[in-house]
Amino acid sequence: TFLKTIAVSLVMTIFLILWTLLLIIPGIIKSFSYAMVPYILKDQPDVKVLDAITQSRKLMDGNKWRLFKLMFSFIGWILLIPLTLGFAIFWVGPYLEVAISRFYDDIKEKYMRDQEFYQNFFENPEESFKEMFEKTYQICKEGLEEVYAMKNANQSTKGQDGHFLKQLMHYYIRNKEF
Repeated sequence: TFLKTIAVSLVMTIFLILWTLLLIIPGIIKSFSYAMVPYILKDQPDVKVLDAITQSRKLMDGNKWRLFKLMFSFIGWILLIPLTLGFAIFWVGPYLEVAISRFYDDIKEKYMRDQEFYQNFFENPEESFKEMFEKTYQICKEGLEEVYAMKNANQSTKGQDGHFLKQLMHYYIRNKEF
C-alpha cells in the first residue's frame, strides 16, 4: 500500500500540473475533485490508482463547493499556526483531518444511498415511484398538520395565504428525507 500511495500521489500531481497548465482555476477545481483519493484507498486498498481517482471525482461531483467551505472555515486555525511558531499544527492538523474524514463519510454514505435508489429504481420502477410518493405524502401531511397548528395558535397569520405556503415549504425542506 505504501507504493500505491506514492503512485497515486505521483499520478495526481501529474494530473494537477496538466490541469493547472490550462489555467490556475481548473487546477484548483481538480484538486478538490481528487481530494478524497487517500480516503478511498484507505477504505478499498485493492482499488487501482486510476479507479481511485475516478471514484473521487464521482464522489466530489456536486460536493466541491461544500469541501471548499469546510476548508475555508479553518482559515483562522491555519493562520494561528505561524503565530504559535508551528506548535498549533499538533492540534489543527488532526482537527482538520477528522473534519475532512467526516466529510468523506458523509458524501460516501449519500453516494451509496443514491446508487442504491437508482439501482432499485431501474430494477423495479413502479415500486420505487410508490415508495417515493408515500414519503412525499407523509412529509406533506406532517407539514400541513404542523402549519395548521401554527396557524391556529397564531391568529396574526390569518388572511396571509402566501405565508401559509411559505411555512409549508420551510417544513418540507427542513424534513426532506430523500
